[in-house]
Amino acid sequence: MNFNHRIKISLTFILCLLLDLLCSCSSNKVSDIFNPPQITTISNLNTLLKQSGASTYLDQGAHCEGLKIAVLDNGTSSLTQRLGRTLPDNVKTLNVDYNDNSNTDIHGVVILETINAICTGSEVYNSSIPGPELYLYNTQGIKRLFEAVDNVVKNKIDIVVYAQVWELGGNLDGTGYINKKINEAIDNGTVWFNAIGNYKDKT
Repeated sequence: MNFNHRIKISLTFILCLLLDLLCSCSSNKVSDIFNPPQITTISNLNTLLKQSGASTYLDQGAHCEGLKIAVLDNGTSSLTQRLGRTLPDNVKTLNVDYNDNSNTDIHGVVILETINAICTGSEVYNSSIPGPELYLYNTQGIKRLFEAVDNVVKNKIDIVVYAQVWELGGNLDGTGYINKKINEAIDNGTVWFNAIGNYKDKT
């Protein structure tokens, strides 16, 4: 196993640890990690990086470059205002309506910001620091979720963070129709992290 491959596996594990809390929280709890105003930065980034061990890899120059990471979520509001500030300006999207001001849910955008900060070691976007290729998919409703999975397969996304749950959608044994669709991405080599919310083994 070469060094770069070890780095990717380790950073994937670190992302799993740090995102487990974020994806299991409500939007209000997620926002507690950040400072006001609306365009926010992570107040405890250095602590997160040190406690997780991610700082070791950052010190060696690993910034998740070469990885494709997608966040699938219902909360895709305010992305435009964050591009070039807390996120790179080349985030790729699916079903994100930039002109929809009625949706104030920023949950998915905050998770994407967190991923970028963990990978680059910076809470603000810095074009001189390499980072992963980021994707944000609006997955509100089953039709959009299935479209997102198809896109994940098509683009060979390395890591997916799906911050929604389908209670009882897995038949309590992982054989449900949601599982079947998501397995298409997993079988294609995607590492899939899924929130469990408050449903535990019912998800």
